Amino acid sequence: MTSCITSGCSNQEEPKNVAQKITVQKLYSQGNYGDINKVFDTIKVANVVKLLGNTKWEKATVEMDRKPDYKFIIEPVYAEASTKQDTYSMWISQNKDTIEVIKGTDKYVHLNKDDANKWYHGLLGVELKATK
Repeated sequence: MTSCITSGCSNQEEPKNVAQKITVQKLYSQGNYGDINKVFDTIKVANVVKLLGNTKWEKATVEMDRKPDYKFIIEPVYAEASTKQDTYSMWISQNKDTIEVIKGTDKYVHLNKDDANKWYHGLLGVELKATK
């Protein structure tokens, strides 16, 4: 996987005080994304949001050599069209042991094996190695 980074650091996430949901989309062979999971359970959403908040994001502009394997969106459950949502793009390594994530357009993280597995399990409910 090839990535280009211009750096800086950030690990701040905005506090979330409203009911939220997570929509996970997968890239299919035709090049389109489709919803594969929606997480409404408040505890599961809170766990993922906590993982995101504890992540040490680099302030960076990154260009990857392929489309993200997954995208996930965190937004209020009762969102209006104009409500802010957090969008993440996620790439899984060929060995299926690490993950690279871009939040929006300017935050980047390369997750180690343990953190990648926590993220993946939180979003999809399965171990990272189980992905196809």
